[in-house]
This record gives sequence, C-alpha cells and structure tokens, in this order.
Amino acid sequence: MMAGNVAQKTRDAEIFGYQNPFAVLACSADSSGTEIQQYAQRALMERRLAGEGDETRKQVELIERSRDHLKDPIRRFRASVFWLLLTEQEQSLWVADPELKNLAFDTTLLAGESFSTLSRTESVATFSHNMAVLRCADAHRLALFGDLPGAVSSWAEGFEQWSLCLSSSDYLGSVSQLAQGLDDPRINTRYIRQQIEAIPRELLSEPAALASRALEQRDTIAAVSLVDLIRTAPFDSEFIDSVLEMVYRPIARRVENEIDSLERRRKEAVDVGDSSSLKDDLHAILSDFASHTAPDLEQMLKLGDLPGLAEEHARDHAARFLEKLSVSMWNHCDDVKNSKKATQLAAKYADAESLKKKLSESLNEFDDQAIQQQLGKVLDGYKPSRAPEIIEELKSMAKGASSQKTRSGIYAIIRKISESYAAHLFEAAISHSAAGNSQAAKQRLREALKWTTDETARSAIQEGIRRVEGPTVGQKAAAQGTGCLIQIIVVLAIGGIFAAISECQG
Repeated sequence: MMAGNVAQKTRDAEIFGYQNPFAVLACSADSSGTEIQQYAQRALMERRLAGEGDETRKQVELIERSRDHLKDPIRRFRASVFWLLLTEQEQSLWVADPELKNLAFDTTLLAGESFSTLSRTESVATFSHNMAVLRCADAHRLALFGDLPGAVSSWAEGFEQWSLCLSSSDYLGSVSQLAQGLDDPRINTRYIRQQIEAIPRELLSEPAALASRALEQRDTIAAVSLVDLIRTAPFDSEFIDSVLEMVYRPIARRVENEIDSLERRRKEAVDVGDSSSLKDDLHAILSDFASHTAPDLEQMLKLGDLPGLAEEHARDHAARFLEKLSVSMWNHCDDVKNSKKATQLAAKYADAESLKKKLSESLNEFDDQAIQQQLGKVLDGYKPSRAPEIIEELKSMAKGASSQKTRSGIYAIIRKISESYAAHLFEAAISHSAAGNSQAAKQRLREALKWTTDETARSAIQEGIRRVEGPTVGQKAAAQGTGCLIQIIVVLAIGGIFAAISECQG
C-alpha cells in the first residue's frame, strides 16, 4: 500500500488512527445497530449544541459519515476488527471520560495509558486486542505530529499485542461472534479468515508508506528506523517481505526516470557532435547525476537490500548509464579524469556481480593508463644522478598499479635504473681514483655494489675495490684499463632501461 492509499484509508475512516467510525461515535466495536444509531444521535446533538462554525460543521459531517459507514455489514465488520471491544462498564467509563469520549476529535490525546486504567475486562485476549488497537492509534497520531521515535515505539508495542491476539483462540472466537451478529452471507468463514490473515499487512502498510516517503524526502535516518521496525515485527515473514518490497518502489521509479532523462541528454550531446561543447555537456550531465540522482542511490546503499527487485534494477540502471557516459567522455573528449570518475560511481552503485566485475576491470585499465602516462613523465630526460629519487617514485607507482603486468613492468624498469646507477657510481669511483682520492673512490664503489645484481658489473666493481685498496702505483693505467668496461656497462644499463619501458608500455 502506497502513501496515497494510506491517506485514502484514513479518509474512509476504516482502520488507522482515531477516526475509526466506532471511535467517532464513542461506542464499542460490538455495538448493535440500534446502539450505533443512538450513539450517533447523541454525538450529533452534542456537537450541534456546542455552537456553529467550520469546525463544528466538519465534526458533524464526520459523525454522519461514520454512522452511514457502519450501515454496510462488510465495512462495519472491518471497522470492528480495528476498534475496541468494551464491556458495559468500560463503555460507560469511556463515555463519561471527556477526553476518551472525544478521542476522534482530539489532536493530542494518546489513549493507551488512559484506557489501561479503566479496563475491566477479564479476557486477556480482549485486553490485548484493545491495547493493540490503541497503541497503533497512538503511533499514527505521533507520526502525524512528527514524533517518529515515539511512533516507532508505540507501533512496536502495538504489533506485539496484535501478535498475541492473532495467536489466541479466544480472540479469533470473538471475531467470529462479531461476524455472526451481522447476519450477512458474505461474511462467511473464508472471508473472516482472509480478513484476519490480512491484519499484519494492514498494520505494516502505514510504516512502509512512511518509509517510502522518508526515502523520497531523503530522510535516511527515518527510513532506516521504520524499515527496522517492519523487519522486526512479530508477524509471518511472508507478510513482512511483501510489505518491505513496496518501500523502494517510489524512489526506484524516481531514479530510473532521472537516469532515462540523463541518457537522452547524453545521446543528444554525442549525436550533435559539437566537439567544442561536448566535453562541457557531458561534464554537466555527470554533475547533474551527482547532485540529483546519486543521493537517492546513497540512501539505498545505507538502507541495504530489501525484498523485491526495485532497488537492484535502479542501481544497475544507473551503473549502465554511467558506464556509457564514461565511454563517451573517453572516446569523444579524451576526458580521462571525468571518465574515470563516472566509472568509479558506476562500480559503486552496481548490484549485479557480472556488471561489478566488468566495471572493476575498466577501473584497472584507467589506473594502468594513468601509470603509463606517469612513467613517461618520470623517465623524461632521465639522468643517472636522479636514479635514487626516480626509483622511490617508481616503487610508489608499482604499489598503486592495478594489474600484475604493469607492476612487473615497473619493477623491471627499477632493476635497469639500479644497474645504470651502479655504473654511474662506478664511473665516478674511477674518476676519484684517477685523481688520487682513493677514499672517495672506495666509497662510490661500495655504494655501486649495493645497487647492482648483475654478476659482470659486480665483478668489475669488486675488482675496482681491490685496485683502490691495493698499491697506488699504476692506478691511472688501471683506470684506463677499466674505462672501456665502464662504457660498456653504462650503455647496456641505459639501453636496458628503455627496453623495459617499451615492454611495460606495450
């Protein structure tokens, strides 16, 4: 039942709140036809004697409508199920109490506690029924006045009482007795059973309608509170699921309508093909999605899955649209930043596992593409002296890479740069040695040894260390003897770097 249907129920004065026709006439749900007429005449007289005015006229109309409502046995039976069964003493006390007597016209009274003090029935089932009716009526009144925590608490108590009634043979017997008193062939055993079985659905439909309205108004806290109330209600799970299934429908319909509108805008922008404005048009569509549609999807994520497919359809519909928008931004505008943003949102809102997997792979491609671009910037104008700094940048990039292929390629570049830096240090060491600065030469050679894993290079470096630490005579000749080897190592290392880069980019 949607919010509008709940309002219709209230206007028909059948179930929810205080304007049940029996409440308007201030009589018991098992009153006879004659008693109903008497209570109606008394109520009309009292209202008319109270004076004239719009309020009096509205109250008189409500009393007359309630009286006429109860003339039909079917409507009277339904109204009786959702109102009080009073003993003669309780009926007298009810009418004598100014507040309870005017319950249907009072905008503030919560009747549960007031009735519990005057109750005289010895039937536990009847007392539970009466308290169940009044607790739910209290909840309805509190909800109308915006006290949602109070309403949820009263509903929870009312549902517990209703659960006791529906499992009580005494209560079911009293309902059958009410039906027999109406002497209408339509109200047979099957009809009575159907009406009783529908009670949980009727009770839960108002909180469900309020939850839907809260979602439409983006009041997630209220929606979660009401959905939790319904989920924990002590009724059959099939009833609960059938009611919860309705909660997402209005907001899901709104999301899908908004997505359809955005998709039409995307198609029109791409078809026009005005490259000068297309990028701005697509960005505006993404911004409108973030402003108007994403908040509804965020509520769905917070509230979680409910029975039915409304939420799943809305989320996947949004994800597929965002995927198309991302492709348009990439292919037509080369707008990598916003294309990736659209794909990230799509992955966030998608529900279907196959769609999630596809979007995850797309995000990996974005990350790898970004790393390729970053690699070009890092390695542009490469100089061996910057090797330690570049290697740290590359290690950070490798950690953020999405695919194993990209990570492996980056680590291959790191190894080549390390070898290049080792050759650079080796060359510096030879220069220091030739200048007679053996201490500096030895320091550079030992550093070079840390940066290389190549056996040929390590052998050359270790030989250099031995020469530096040995006799100084002939050092220049030694330096000249190893100069060719240095050039070979440097050329091989730098060539290896660019080969690795090409492999990674491929």
